[in-house]
Amino acid sequence: MNELGLVKNILALFFDKIVLKKGSFTGYFIADISSSFYQSELFTRILQFMQKHHPQVQLKEINKKPVLTIHNVPTIKSAMHWLGMI
Repeated sequence: MNELGLVKNILALFFDKIVLKKGSFTGYFIADISSSFYQSELFTRILQFMQKHHPQVQLKEINKKPVLTIHNVPTIKSAMHWLGMI
């Protein structure tokens, strides 16, 4: 498996959809907000990460779906670095 395939598999654990555009990483979380993911330790760490790195890292809701945005992320490698800090 190449590096891009590995990155996509890792990101699929967190997100339904990812977008890297205009220097920002956007990850759309799973749509089912009753999912156990939202009560998990991982989601708690994501919230803490967002609070620690705000305003560069933001969590918002788009179409009733939580979305994580990280600004100033020019590459997938940079996005992986940020996500690795969670």
